[in-house]
Amino acid sequence: MKTKQIILSIILITIYVDTTINAQEIEVNYYPPKLETVSAKNYNKGVRNLAYAYAEIEENTSRTLDYVDYWRVAVAYIYMGVNKDTVYNLLLKSKENNKEGFCIILNMQLKEGGENMKGTHFYQFLGEDYLEKISDCEGVNIEPVKSKSKRIFKLRKKDG
Repeated sequence: MKTKQIILSIILITIYVDTTINAQEIEVNYYPPKLETVSAKNYNKGVRNLAYAYAEIEENTSRTLDYVDYWRVAVAYIYMGVNKDTVYNLLLKSKENNKEGFCIILNMQLKEGGENMKGTHFYQFLGEDYLEKISDCEGVNIEPVKSKSKRIFKLRKKDG
């Protein structure tokens, strides 16, 4: 009887751990409710960005989520005013998935603000503390990416 309880406990712990680890996965087609503190313009921009990100994810359901998926959802959530910790965790997942790709996108995002980087929505939402935590790109060679569009959402994912 003890053996069955131990096995059942191990199974339940495994299920709990697996659920907890995957808690930061992207729930496709989830749109956070609009908060009163978020303008309709920003919320709608977030909804459009999420719709685009979800369409990209659903286009090829056999592939695993990658750094661009996490990045896109995080940025959409920024416009929607989603909890800062949730956004931060998505950005960390992006970085864990592909540090080089993440650092290139982050560099583009921060450079897009130019001299007024602190005035960008991205910077204002995350703040210096959160940006410091995710901006360690030591060992990553960041070269300018030539693109017809500066919009991050136009970046293509690596096939995989």
